[in-house]
Amino acid sequence: VKGNMRVETNARILNNVRVDHNMRVDGTANLNGNVKMPNINEIGNINNPDLKILIKKPNGNIVSMTKGQLINVVYANQLLCVSDINGNPISTSIANPIWNNGVNKIFTYYPCSDGSVKVGIGTNNPQYKLDVKGTTYSRKMKIGSQSASHTAILNVFNPSNAQDVVNFGVKNNQNGQLSQVLFKVQNNGTVVMYNRTGSALISYNSAGNKILQLEDDGLLRAREIRIDESNWADYVFNDKYQLISLNELAQFIKINNHLPNVPTAKQIARNGLNIGDMQRIQMEKIEELTLYSIQMNDDINKLKKENVELKNELTDLKSEIENIKAILK
Repeated sequence: VKGNMRVETNARILNNVRVDHNMRVDGTANLNGNVKMPNINEIGNINNPDLKILIKKPNGNIVSMTKGQLINVVYANQLLCVSDINGNPISTSIANPIWNNGVNKIFTYYPCSDGSVKVGIGTNNPQYKLDVKGTTYSRKMKIGSQSASHTAILNVFNPSNAQDVVNFGVKNNQNGQLSQVLFKVQNNGTVVMYNRTGSALISYNSAGNKILQLEDDGLLRAREIRIDESNWADYVFNDKYQLISLNELAQFIKINNHLPNVPTAKQIARNGLNIGDMQRIQMEKIEELTLYSIQMNDDINKLKKENVELKNELTDLKSEIENIKAILK
């Protein structure tokens, strides 16, 4: 047929038919031969919105379907998530989803309503969208958000501010659900660890030696801790530093029951101890003690000198007394 063809009544075609132009069938057409639709194969995207097939359902409704949806109708004998003649989505159930393919992809359809399609690998009873019983391998993974585009191998983004970003734990052997969280990253960036027994955190170096351990009673063991401190206590040795006298220090201790600039026991119990600040404060007191020691040493040397002078004067005085006694005789 080179031109337009219109069939008003029933038409039965026993052999191949090629239509180069438009064809409209108002009645029933039984096609016992082959019907080829080359444009479907020429369009690579199986769900290309420009390629739609109109289907009349038994109830008289007209729905719009893609090539992939039509394939599912043939094989599964059920409609998927399709659209009506006006493009509005129609939600329908699915009993037997099958694999479809397109350019660089193999997929199953995701229904409009309940998302009931579940893919199982190693199991014939998948419980989730993808349920794998066995080991999986991936060179890169995005979790939580499709927009996770960082260069890290594992990109975990929080899809909701009400959810934790990461949860690791142990499962309940009865239902396989997460029963106890051992490690989690909260949506505000806080990292939380729980331990059941033993140490909550252990770190080893490349030689297998333990270099860091956080025990279940809160004790932190480490080989070395380095704290950055920009205000070290060398200011004590500055000529302008006001070092109080020992008498003033004794009076301060008597009234306050602690050294100047040192947190009280109540403050430590309430706010905890800042290791860096305490190291600086302790060094401040050590350097102050050094200055007190230097002052006392100067005073001692001065007293020693005065004592020598007094001894010399006493010796001279004794000698004069002896001379006077000799004259009086």
